Amino acid sequence: MTGNADAVVAEDVDVWPHILVVDDLEDNRELLRRRLMIARFTVSEASDGMECLTRLQEEKFDAVLLDYMMPGIDGLETLRRIRETYSKRQLPVIMVTARDEDPMIVKCLEAGATDYVAKPFSFAVLQARLRAALPETFN
Repeated sequence: MTGNADAVVAEDVDVWPHILVVDDLEDNRELLRRRLMIARFTVSEASDGMECLTRLQEEKFDAVLLDYMMPGIDGLETLRRIRETYSKRQLPVIMVTARDEDPMIVKCLEAGATDYVAKPFSFAVLQARLRAALPETFN
């Protein structure tokens, strides 16, 4: 996937925050895409860490929702590679994962995650954390 061809945007809105949803499960990406669109976000998707890193080189995103458990490079390694290029301020990354053990949360935050949301999650909480991580221009 290249360019912005798969980004979903409503036609009547000038600027929505552009979010990259990274998850190896298509159903998870689809659910987040639909819910985020309703909440006034532009959404693109990546199915693994390598695709995420490629997309970040090709496009500008305002935030990343990153699953931890994925084949190939996992979310933690993907996060570490993102932080080699982007600071937390430049690109917020929220880990969205089924793993909610304290050591895993600490490891992700120490590696540069902006926030951490455990599945199953309340979409209202995820949206609030995402909006809190975005620049003021979107709030």
